Amino acid sequence: MEVAEILAECAAGDGSRFGELIERFGPRVRYIISRRRVPEDSVDDLQQEVWIKIFRNASSYRGATFPAWLSSIVHSVCLDYFRAKSRCVSTSSITEFTDRDTGEVDVIDRLEIEHHAERVMCKLRSVYGEDAELIASLLTGDRSTSECAELAGRSISTMRWRRAYVKKQLSDFVES
Repeated sequence: MEVAEILAECAAGDGSRFGELIERFGPRVRYIISRRRVPEDSVDDLQQEVWIKIFRNASSYRGATFPAWLSSIVHSVCLDYFRAKSRCVSTSSITEFTDRDTGEVDVIDRLEIEHHAERVMCKLRSVYGEDAELIASLLTGDRSTSECAELAGRSISTMRWRRAYVKKQLSDFVES
């Protein structure tokens, strides 16, 4: 099997034929990553991470079907991406707490914003999982309803309903 031979060579430190794998399976990797609703500007970076992981772990390939092994690595890289992204707290709504005269944000207000943003994102993650970032961008207006509907694979009316429902749930949550 040609793939097994290439991976064996990589495991031995010879990556001269590794480009053949990238050419052959690169479109598949890109497709799988894109189906996970990863932002388009991050797809290339994740693709590169997948290939680095494959090269470094070539010695762990045990002859299973390569596409299945490849898919599990892509899945792992995407999960790592979403976990890392979920740890980031967005404070893009800080402008509403900016002093109009000085243009500065009060430190107490900023800490309160960050605290609420972190709590809200944790709540969204617990309910919506990977869709949490999409729901957050819908709520903040960073993305349009139609764009979110397209990314989520749902109708626009479903996304409008979800936005209204989440707003109500979050307002109850923040007040508690």
